[in-house]
Amino acid sequence: MKYYAGSLYSNKFLVLFAVYFMSGGLQSGIANAYPQVEMQSCIANAVNATMVKGLSTTIKKIEQYCDCSLKRIIDEGKDVRKSLNYCNALYFY
Repeated sequence: MKYYAGSLYSNKFLVLFAVYFMSGGLQSGIANAYPQVEMQSCIANAVNATMVKGLSTTIKKIEQYCDCSLKRIIDEGKDVRKSLNYCNALYFY
């Protein structure tokens, strides 16, 4: 009887471990619909624009701005001009 109880506990552990592993594997990482090349291009353009305009900012704020803009424009299909203005207001003013 002891062997059966131990075996049952062991199987329960394996099932819980498998469920945990599979759910963690499905949720690891953040997926965006916009391509990574778009993010790199946005960052390069934003760095250039902030330098030309003499704005003081950080790379972190530029990355947040690009993420905000690309999510709204590509992922959510919102208007480009309105999205850029919205994200500008959040991260540059």
